[in-house]
Amino acid sequence: MLRALEIIPCLFVAGIMTCATAQVSSPVTNSDNATPDLATVVSRMQQAEQESRSHTLPYNVTRQYQLSSGTERPSSEVLAKVSFTPPGQVDWVIERTSGQGRAEKIVRGILEHEAKLAADAVREGRVRNAVNEQNYKFALVGRQIVDGRPCFVLQITPKHKQEYLVDGRAFVDGERYQIRRIDGDLSKSPSWWLKSVHVTMSFGEVSGLWLQTATRAVADVRFVGEHTLTARALNYEVGESVARSSLQEPIAAAKRRNSRRHPSVMLGAGVLAPR
Repeated sequence: MLRALEIIPCLFVAGIMTCATAQVSSPVTNSDNATPDLATVVSRMQQAEQESRSHTLPYNVTRQYQLSSGTERPSSEVLAKVSFTPPGQVDWVIERTSGQGRAEKIVRGILEHEAKLAADAVREGRVRNAVNEQNYKFALVGRQIVDGRPCFVLQITPKHKQEYLVDGRAFVDGERYQIRRIDGDLSKSPSWWLKSVHVTMSFGEVSGLWLQTATRAVADVRFVGEHTLTARALNYEVGESVARSSLQEPIAAAKRRNSRRHPSVMLGAGVLAPR
């Protein structure tokens, strides 16, 4: 049982969309009233994503994580502040934890993985889980209103089985051609302990930026049952001085606290030693 629960951090970090870069919202707009075909929707979606990523800004985000088991109400809550500095530095600090202790361990695993994904994207020059033709096959299956906006619904099927790709649907804004929601199952389970993992990721405009605003992951863990983790952005702070100085002292204080509890553990993209 305990071994299965220790796998939970892996299942949720696999559902992270690499949006550590604050993307300036410069969308591709629909210039005519004609209904575009599949090739046009996919092309404009990829163009919008590339244009967004060509402009980056530093930012901080305060996130609320909640963990629940089965159909129960959330049993644990973790509040974390995350800072991104272009091109790929992610720092974070746990501000508050309540409920069962394993929730904090799960969130730490998520944030450590997020920092690694951001650094890897810079080093490799690509986003591993990008929704593009390199990673996915697409089918245009309809239209739907998402967050009050008309969207194209794309069936997305991974071209190769990877735990960071989603087999499901992407909801693409009908005017901006930016992804508003992704919903589906992980293409490959990160562990034998996980029978299935379903993720839902939401995106939207925040102060002129296009960012991931919420994530929900539901995992069916062998011999343990269903576990759900939700992450919600409570607020963002955008700007050079904000990202550079806002977390400096909190992170330094957290490192001092964690060095006493877990010697050799570094926050952000630092070196992690066995715990």
